[in-house]
Amino acid sequence: GHTPPGGIVAATLRADESSIVLEVRDTGDGIAPDELPYVFDRFWRGDSQDRGSGLGLAICREIVTAHQGQIWVESEPGRGSRFHFTVRLKQPHGTSNPYAFDFEVWALERNLRALGRGQVGVQIHHAQ
Repeated sequence: GHTPPGGIVAATLRADESSIVLEVRDTGDGIAPDELPYVFDRFWRGDSQDRGSGLGLAICREIVTAHQGQIWVESEPGRGSRFHFTVRLKQPHGTSNPYAFDFEVWALERNLRALGRGQVGVQIHHAQ
């Protein structure tokens, strides 16, 4: 699925002392239950055969697992999707270089905003 023009992509970022948890949800088409097991497979594109190479989520999975994290998706057709991932921090938040964490969060927010490309609204939420 995808988020049509005028839709919303919202991200919620949480951090604790050892990891970052990110949830990205959208108001798009959603993903059929029988397709969910395949969304992180290389070259999988579901019913959107006219867009993309099918590598984006496979690359995300490789990056997240390389950083000892987890990635998963929840979706309901017609109601959108929620992608989640966790990544362990090399240096726990609040230790010797607190600015490194702040920069990583800033860079993540910048990249998420770029996803909208003026077509969808992007909202960033920092959870406590």
